[in-house]
Amino acid sequence: MPAADTLLHLDLPGQILRRAAFVVAVGVAALLGLGLLSMRDDVADELEGAKAVAGLVERLSTLSLQEDAQAERALTQWAAEGPLRHLSVRVLDASGRLILQAGPPALETSTWPEPWEGLWLGLHRRLFNADDPFTVAWTLARPQGAPWSVVLSAAPQSEQHEALQSLLQASAILILMSLALLALMAWNTRRALAPLSRLLAAIQRLEQAQPGQRHFEVQSLPPMPIAELEAVAAALRHLDGALAQADAERRRLAQQVLGLQEEERAHLARELHDEFGQRLTALRLDTRWLLRQTAQAPEWQAVVQQMDQHCAAIQQDIASVLAQLRPLTVSDEACTVATLQTLLQSLVTAWRRSAGASFSLSVDIGLEDHAHAPLPRDLVLMLYRISQEALTNVAKHAQAQAVSLSLQWQQTAGASAHLAWVVQDDGRGEPHPDQALLRGHGLAGLKERLWAWGADLEMGPVHPEAARPGWRLAAAVPVPAPGT
Repeated sequence: MPAADTLLHLDLPGQILRRAAFVVAVGVAALLGLGLLSMRDDVADELEGAKAVAGLVERLSTLSLQEDAQAERALTQWAAEGPLRHLSVRVLDASGRLILQAGPPALETSTWPEPWEGLWLGLHRRLFNADDPFTVAWTLARPQGAPWSVVLSAAPQSEQHEALQSLLQASAILILMSLALLALMAWNTRRALAPLSRLLAAIQRLEQAQPGQRHFEVQSLPPMPIAELEAVAAALRHLDGALAQADAERRRLAQQVLGLQEEERAHLARELHDEFGQRLTALRLDTRWLLRQTAQAPEWQAVVQQMDQHCAAIQQDIASVLAQLRPLTVSDEACTVATLQTLLQSLVTAWRRSAGASFSLSVDIGLEDHAHAPLPRDLVLMLYRISQEALTNVAKHAQAQAVSLSLQWQQTAGASAHLAWVVQDDGRGEPHPDQALLRGHGLAGLKERLWAWGADLEMGPVHPEAARPGWRLAAAVPVPAPGT
């Protein structure tokens, strides 16, 4: 049993947190890596844009000295050199003819290439009161003719597009990291709690276990990978050991009680035989003397003869009671399967004589192949007593016409032997077996005797749907190995 302070150290939260921290670290590293790559690209783009603006300023500063055709060629050459970022420039002559247009156009929210981008821009404007793009215009003097107009307008959509892309990338990484974290937690929790199913199965088997199986079912639990589950498994093993020890002690005490009962019965049998039997024998001797003395008095002799018959009947009844109180008179070493078979045959013979002709009793004692197998004396007595009690219950309560008693030796490869004991009848049955256990000591005594030997009493109707369902009592009684 683990100490109390062992239970205070929880291993499962630590495992979950360590693996979750690993996923978070990987996600943060990925986010930083992508941020650095994005930073490099953004810096390069901004430098290209600044370079383009510097080139535009240079061209515009020299246009006032150039002819129109030469100025147009210079502007066209500049436009081909590189993109203009975040600004849109237009150059118009005096008549309004467009000479040059460079840079991204100033788009409205509704004219974005992707509708969702326009929705994000509109949401940004409503939430943060973003200013509208600005426009700056001035005139450019010409060496000949009217001046040109230069219109410089802000075009923030490219920057907004980049910001949206960065936001989406960060959101995607966050979502992936969250999904990975959830998947890892689910996998870790499933892996950590997988042994819990074995614990629950062991508890269920412990509840449904037959006598003698508890220790094997629970003690076979493998070591648990989690400290908390191992503490539960250790407590379950300790509880199972305590239950097994308590069951063994209760069975030992039950066998002692049953042994004391048999000793008391043997004591009563000796008292009946030694005291009452001797007095009854003396009484019969006296009646025999009276018979001789009343040979000349027929009226007195009839009375004495009747007295002698009563004494003989009492002696027979006492012999029957003695046989029931002390059915087994052989030593422990002489008890074999043949002894049990002889004992049951004598019980059946006596029961047939007392039950009368209204019963049909069939007996199937298939123990001939193991006649010399040794059996504990207490086991022989127990099988005799439960058979005696079962047949007595049939005679008193079943209103049956046919009864069967079966005792078979059964043994499978690699398993210990047991005796399959069955008594069944065609009587009225028992609609409430639980109440029958409480009404008297018959079935309760059967159940207690079988339990003391590690067997369970099975009972139920033979034909549940019939008008007379009958009743069946059965048990598989283990046969101890020699020397145990």
